[in-house]
Amino acid sequence: MPNVIDDWLKNYSQDIKDKGFVVSSPNNEAGDTATSFNIDSEEIVGTVSFWEPNIYEVQFNSCKSGEVVFLDTNEINNVVDLNSYIQNALSNNP
Repeated sequence: MPNVIDDWLKNYSQDIKDKGFVVSSPNNEAGDTATSFNIDSEEIVGTVSFWEPNIYEVQFNSCKSGEVVFLDTNEINNVVDLNSYIQNALSNNP
């Protein structure tokens, strides 16, 4: 299965950046297959992580308090579903 995170970074990350978030992936920047990436803003810092076979986890922490404000794990099989998952998570948080 192709890495859905790499597909998301290539095809959908600009939508999040246009909303004021910073998207970064240390793995991807080094030329490796990405297994996680960060989504940060002035209000939250977050990570989307991938584990085989198709498990994704999103966690956001408040910049102000450091508390976890969102944590969820889901099985996802394609980039469109991953994008919806991330968009929904962001719409429920600052």
